[in-house]
Amino acid sequence: MLEQQLASQSEIEVADIAYSHSHSHSNSTEAASATPLEEMEWTMQFDLSQSAWTEHLELISDPNLDPNLDPNWQDYTSVSRDVEAAPQQIQTSDDLSTAKDLPSLIQFDLVHPLFPMVHKRRYLSWTKLKDPYPARQCLRMAMRALAASMSSQFRSRGEDLYLKARQMAEDLEASELGLPWTDAAISIEQTQAWLLLAHYELLAPHIYPVQATARRAFRLVYLSRLHCCDQQEQSTVGSSNSSQASAPTRVDFPTLEEKRRTFWVAFCLDRCLIACGESLPAIQDEIISVRLPCPEKNFQNGDEVKMGFADEALKYTKLDATSRFAEFVTSTALFGRCIMQKHLPKSGPSLEKETASFWKRHDWLASAAKRQVDLLSNNATDLDDEPMAIVTLMVMYGSIIALAKASKEMPRQTQEEQLASEAYNESANEAAAKMADVSNLITTSACFKAHPYLPLLLTLAISYLTTNLNSGRDPSVCSLTESARTQLSGALESFLEIHSQAKQFVERLTGK
Repeated sequence: MLEQQLASQSEIEVADIAYSHSHSHSNSTEAASATPLEEMEWTMQFDLSQSAWTEHLELISDPNLDPNLDPNWQDYTSVSRDVEAAPQQIQTSDDLSTAKDLPSLIQFDLVHPLFPMVHKRRYLSWTKLKDPYPARQCLRMAMRALAASMSSQFRSRGEDLYLKARQMAEDLEASELGLPWTDAAISIEQTQAWLLLAHYELLAPHIYPVQATARRAFRLVYLSRLHCCDQQEQSTVGSSNSSQASAPTRVDFPTLEEKRRTFWVAFCLDRCLIACGESLPAIQDEIISVRLPCPEKNFQNGDEVKMGFADEALKYTKLDATSRFAEFVTSTALFGRCIMQKHLPKSGPSLEKETASFWKRHDWLASAAKRQVDLLSNNATDLDDEPMAIVTLMVMYGSIIALAKASKEMPRQTQEEQLASEAYNESANEAAAKMADVSNLITTSACFKAHPYLPLLLTLAISYLTTNLNSGRDPSVCSLTESARTQLSGALESFLEIHSQAKQFVERLTGK
């Protein structure tokens, strides 16, 4: 058993599963600031049968889809007619068989709860067409591949579907290879397809180039300017120029919200890869000007609601509206900052100043993490059918553990700093115990619905508890720690059959 193999291990860091082309580390960090804490700039360098399924597209029965939509709302079928004609690909018999056995509606319902960036009605309006344009064909195939990997009966087809989707994605960019620029218009479907492919690869990072694929997705995010969807128009210089400036074209709400959500899926993937390989972030916090994702029902019905920003949610601001996805994004943003605390320089002429900045930032992050956990606990309902709620809680508990790990690595601590570090350690132990409680919901059958980031978070907690067990603490505390580690190890083992990344984590934890 995993827990028995762990017993003799010394301190183990979280597994570095990044692909061999991962970024090099940087020792840069933010300088200390005398500004108030809430105004600090967070700049941190660094099995059913195989018979055919019958698909019923009764979209109105979906509780998130309103049958009485605004008649002025633009349907995606009409949008499709305006798309410039492009060479079409003919579906093979294998493609048609997959579409028959794994209908588009079921594909969507498997993938969307974990990566809620595609508009359901719009997607289903064109995915049944024989010849949607190439970017949509690519997204459809990527959706099939990821859905198959999350289905016990279709999992064996996942790799073939992935390879087809990957080839389609490569073909979309074939004319640009070797060029440092692009003249081609980048569709939202193209970016979404690459993101789904990266998440498919995350399930088996020892086989697929997840880091390289993720970088290609992030490149499309930047080229599409998804990171500044809500950037306010800059005032032009001079009153005459200002009066002559043309008004920006208004984008309909579902289209804008889909861009926001696509960006946030990319952002969360970036923060996951940081934690996996401790690489530098590809998406910097300070360049983001994107509102948080709105409630799912508003998105699907085109019912516009103005959301806040992630920084506002982290700075004591109570948002007027929130959603499961918004909570996940906010928690992941905080998790990324906690992980990057470890990148503070450990030596050098400015160490004293950097140390003061570290502890100030550390206290703020700890306070924000506690506030976020309290908020999530108040909003918690039945977690059994809420995979997004489960991973969000786990992300926040992982943030507390990451802070404790970072505080232990600070050199030459004063007595006051040592006491603070011990307090962070106790908070981390409590967080790991709560993670163990939540992990009881994760069974082998439930792993198909679980978020791909969960094995990373489980490993973070197991590694931390193993370190504490080997530090010779009080026997009664060690007993509780051992119990929590056993629960977490059991949950991680549940992923072994379907999640190759989990196998790598187990191998690292057991020293094999």
